[in-house]
Amino acid sequence: TWRLSQLVEQARGGHRRFADRRGAAERLVAAASGAAQASESWAVANVALGDLDSARSDALVALGELDALYAAESVRASETGESGNADAASAAHAEVGALVAEEEALLAGLRSRLR
Repeated sequence: TWRLSQLVEQARGGHRRFADRRGAAERLVAAASGAAQASESWAVANVALGDLDSARSDALVALGELDALYAAESVRASETGESGNADAASAAHAEVGALVAEEEALLAGLRSRLR
């Protein structure tokens, strides 16, 4: 469970970095909304979206590792009949998955405003 906690904390840290950069990205996208593609405001907004996207890399890496840990714990539980760490892995995976889903939804919304 130590590794699960570490991965959740890694994802939370990435989510905090994402949240710290969110406001600037939203402002820049709003300023570029309706601007021609390749205009300066459009380009600056896209750079901000790239920065926002990279801020979530820690959460994505953690989710990938949690996928593997959850799968392994689920197999172990089904083979032994004991839950072991499967419940904790499921909870960690759900928490990090929710953070990633929130970030993906925000990014999708911002990107749609730049088209």
